[in-house]
Amino acid sequence: MGGDGFEENQSLPEASRFGESRERRLIMAEIEMEIDSVRIVLYKNEGCVNLKEKLGERWLSIYMSSSQAQTIGECKFDNIMPPKEAGFGVALSNIDLAESEIESAIINHFKDNTLFAKLVLTHHDKHYEVDCPPAIALIHAVRAESPIYVDEAVLDKASIDVPA
Repeated sequence: MGGDGFEENQSLPEASRFGESRERRLIMAEIEMEIDSVRIVLYKNEGCVNLKEKLGERWLSIYMSSSQAQTIGECKFDNIMPPKEAGFGVALSNIDLAESEIESAIINHFKDNTLFAKLVLTHHDKHYEVDCPPAIALIHAVRAESPIYVDEAVLDKASIDVPA
């Protein structure tokens, strides 16, 4: 862990930091997804973001608070961008997002009916992968207009097929 609060991914060669992203995704079988819809149930304070496989028929629903789902919906469909310092940034308090570039969000693990995610970003020309809740990863990816990926193993366990 560096003095700036980041944990640098030591397994990636610094020189190929930007060029390796696509190659790394292919090796790890991460599938690009897109946000298809956002559902909000206000009386339950519950929201759901539905991701659809870009080049396939699998769907993944991610449940979160209604305010998080509303933020994602407003960013994605209404182009209402909250400031980087908005409440959801608190979860990443060691990271100065104003000086970081969000490369992607990855839903990378599914255990006990719970999804886990990470943000892939660069900060001061260094590559980092930061674990965070899926809702936080999605909010930042949508804000930055960055791609969203889901690990193939997660899709195998938690997605549904909806034929076109």
